[in-house]
Amino acid sequence: MKNNATASGQPVELAFHSLRNISSPEDVANNRKVLCGHIPANQILTLPTHENLRQYLVDAVGKKKRALTQVHKAILETLQDHPDIFCVLNGGVTIVAREVDTDESKKKLYIKKASIINGAQTQGVLKDFFEANPDASDISIKFELIVTSDEDLIADISIARNFQN
Repeated sequence: MKNNATASGQPVELAFHSLRNISSPEDVANNRKVLCGHIPANQILTLPTHENLRQYLVDAVGKKKRALTQVHKAILETLQDHPDIFCVLNGGVTIVAREVDTDESKKKLYIKKASIINGAQTQGVLKDFFEANPDASDISIKFELIVTSDEDLIADISIARNFQN
């Protein structure tokens, strides 16, 4: 895995199991692309969260109490006890990127200037899980990748995905 994820222009390589382009006519007309699919869960561990409004709440800067919430505990329990259904119980991650290239034959995505904008809690629990279980079997996670260079839209997407009622 070659994930040196930064906000730089260096592409981040992600392996995927499945990938679909679900871009709407409005997306195409506005030079956006929306992809979704399943990736090995360990592929998201090094993706940055700098454009996420919320961070992994256990590690959030300035947070006094660093304890797992019920959500964190439920995610971890599923990973430990039922990894085979994790991908259908978990909502997955939403990633934004400025550019994407795909290599279907190698099942690889190459994304530039990427950030998780929704799913940082899941990413944090996965980091903890894989640190404690380095030999864990392959666990899949759903992802949605929104590719756009519209910085205002990226901010709006982050707000919308993190504050839904």
